[in-house]
Amino acid sequence: MKSSHTPTKHAIPFGQNGNKRDIPLESKTGSGEASLSLGFPPETMVPKVSGGIPPSGKDFNGILNELSAMGRWANAGAGYPFDAAFANAVGGYPAGAKIPNVENSGFWLNTVDNNNNLDNPEVADDRLTGRVPAENYGIATLSGLVKADVTLTTLQSAKVRIVLTGELKANMAVIFPAWQTSWTVVNQCTGSGSLICRTKAGAGVVVPKGESREIIGDGSGLVPRIVNASTTVAGITQLSSAIDSDSETLAATPKAVKALADTLSSGRLLNIQSFTKSGIYTPTLGTRKIRVKCWGAGGGGAGTSTNGGATSGAGGDVEGLYVLPNIATIEVVVGSGGASVDGDVAANGGDGGASSIMALSITADGGGGGQSTGNLKGGKTSGPSGSIILIQGQGGMGSLASFSDGIGGAFFSSSGGVPHVGGPGECGGYPGGGGAGAFKSYENSAHASGRGADGLVIVEEYS
Repeated sequence: MKSSHTPTKHAIPFGQNGNKRDIPLESKTGSGEASLSLGFPPETMVPKVSGGIPPSGKDFNGILNELSAMGRWANAGAGYPFDAAFANAVGGYPAGAKIPNVENSGFWLNTVDNNNNLDNPEVADDRLTGRVPAENYGIATLSGLVKADVTLTTLQSAKVRIVLTGELKANMAVIFPAWQTSWTVVNQCTGSGSLICRTKAGAGVVVPKGESREIIGDGSGLVPRIVNASTTVAGITQLSSAIDSDSETLAATPKAVKALADTLSSGRLLNIQSFTKSGIYTPTLGTRKIRVKCWGAGGGGAGTSTNGGATSGAGGDVEGLYVLPNIATIEVVVGSGGASVDGDVAANGGDGGASSIMALSITADGGGGGQSTGNLKGGKTSGPSGSIILIQGQGGMGSLASFSDGIGGAFFSSSGGVPHVGGPGECGGYPGGGGAGAFKSYENSAHASGRGADGLVIVEEYS
């Protein structure tokens, strides 16, 4: 047979408007009327002269009308809904029979020959009738879920997409029939409870809130269509933004990748800017943190008109690692070294200037200038929380005898000036060292004191 051999379809059955009789199951004996059980009875097959009764045209019209009506129904693609009485009369539906559902949105497929289960396939529980969904249109929506388990009707379970809504106040289950088929379950519920889809006695699949899962019925329980991924099995995996996890089942989000990249790239030294005098610090593009090293200036040594002179103190030092403030430019102050004193002049040395970055609340005081008596202390420091080094400058050592100079205070990473019998006192070592005191030698030669060293600010920039 070819597709071109399609027979003619008729819009009306045979004898639609003709004179006809409905064909009964049984006919009266001797009436000559046709019936479903006998067809045309024996008397219609006997000559009239021998007492026979001719077949009725009404019966012919009735029979052909009924048969052609069935053909027209089939031509229209229609079927017959489940009929328990009919099923019982024919000994059960045959395997492969397709029965329209009551909604006319799909079909039931009868899977057992001589199916003597007379339960309607559209039951309100998970009973198995030997009839399973074959083709179904639409979505089943269950709303108002709270905490009690819910059993899907077979009509609901026949849909391939199940949408669940409600506010779960406790864990609950949605019970599916133990069919061999598949569903997409969408969990739109809120609340604290979890939701699991399972059969009455078999395994199930958890569907997280706000997510959907494709699940398969294997005839006993439910399993996910796509299994959880692992290092050896391809499948579905949960996303995570953590960058400190050692999980082998979670997948990183772009947020996690960016955070990790930022972490790996941070701490890289971008640039170093040094300030030997006051100025403006402009951060290099990409700088996130800065390490600041700040030295105050040293004081100048004291002068004298007699033998032996006092000395000066060193500046302070503060260092720290700081998050770069959201400021386009930052003022940097670098202290100047304390002034020296000319030879044969009895005077105090100049105080060293403070170095500072006020935007970071950092200050390293300068050392005090040398005086005629006592050993002057070095400069102090201050810095915000996060400073990693705070060092006070060393105080100078005064004159030990009438024919000796005082030594300038040493500073962190530098030295104080030392005296010389035949020449002026040394200036403080850079950065921030205190200058040596003046000295008038026993030969009555006057010499100047040493100048304090200037301060210094270094900014190391890190990504």
